[in-house]
Amino acid sequence: MELTESEINEDQNSLYEPESSESQCEPKYTIEECVQDLKYILFYSKLKELFNVCHEPGCQAGVISSSPKINSFAITMETECVVGHRRKWESQTRVVKLFAGNLLLSSAVFLTGGSHSTFAETCHHLSLVSMLLRQFANQQRIYIVPEDNYMWTQHTEANLATIVDSPCIISGDTWCDSPGHCASFGTYTILDSASHLILAQETVHVTEVKSSYWLETEGLERCLQHIESHGCSIETLATDRHPSVRVHLRDSHADTWHEYDLWNIAKGVRKQLVFIRKPEVQRYCHI
Repeated sequence: MELTESEINEDQNSLYEPESSESQCEPKYTIEECVQDLKYILFYSKLKELFNVCHEPGCQAGVISSSPKINSFAITMETECVVGHRRKWESQTRVVKLFAGNLLLSSAVFLTGGSHSTFAETCHHLSLVSMLLRQFANQQRIYIVPEDNYMWTQHTEANLATIVDSPCIISGDTWCDSPGHCASFGTYTILDSASHLILAQETVHVTEVKSSYWLETEGLERCLQHIESHGCSIETLATDRHPSVRVHLRDSHADTWHEYDLWNIAKGVRKQLVFIRKPEVQRYCHI
């Protein structure tokens, strides 16, 4: 009994949900129990050895037919012995109708910052049956990302509740998906300098602003609005030396004391010292 390419891809072409029939041998499990359950890599040749005989109590007759069905990392075996016993076995437990292992794997790749392409390449070199990109993306979009957003919102709401009673000193900076002026996304993060808790984080797409130069300014403004909407007052804000941020805070948040972080100040001083040491600059300035 060998698996063909068509059999492997048969169930993977579905969206993300296995067949609606319930398992005949698996009880109901919660997602917490599935997370704690140990997982192992199983070789298919070893799996076949388990289904050479019937596993009905007291039978042990030879199996005359077995049909494996693959759904990403889950495999379902349906067997029939010479006596007529039919049995269905699944390699993963289910949460409602979903195979828990497939869902947990999509979640693990997402939460560790990985990508489907990198993980699929690893599986390819292992000859490990993997998950199609469509199924991977659908599971993340429908189950993982909404839950992640909910937990992140709950976390930041709790952080803001701890500083609502007094003016706060915060720091902010942005991270872009590529350096220079060709970024597509910019994520601005606000940190409470006293508690080291993240108070707000906003991601801006370049199509939402005039150019990638304004990603930092727009992200900062959204974070400030989010913090102020929860009744928090900002006493001091430390940022880098981005020119548009300096102008924006001067015009729109004049009551907030704006400072530069020490790392950027030290870097700026170093650049100036290197610049004035150049011979052509010394001659021009009569140094």
